[in-house]
Amino acid sequence: MRAVNGGLLLLFLLAILALSGCTHVQFPDMRLYSVAGDLQAGADYVYTGHDEQGEVGMKELIDLLEDGAIIMSSEDFKRNKTATEQACIALGNQCSFEIRQALEDFNQRTYPLTNRIE
Repeated sequence: MRAVNGGLLLLFLLAILALSGCTHVQFPDMRLYSVAGDLQAGADYVYTGHDEQGEVGMKELIDLLEDGAIIMSSEDFKRNKTATEQACIALGNQCSFEIRQALEDFNQRTYPLTNRIE
């Protein structure tokens, strides 16, 4: 199976949304995890669709990984976030207020995890 560049895929999806006249975008409510140093201490998590955040222990984190979690490096996460923001800028007026607000909500909700990697 061939790997897909996440930034290009996201740019393509935003372009389709803009060209289709779709003004309502809602990011799925995902749970994102970040290991804060020592894997044995577990991980912190946030949701992208609401303000809940917390911690999980190592056992729950291992269970998640064994169930087929997708792992992304902090560098890849930052590149994807930047590509998404640049796509909205490139689309100009076609990147509606709702899309911009969805991106801002996502950035604010993920900040407790991402501020460690910026």
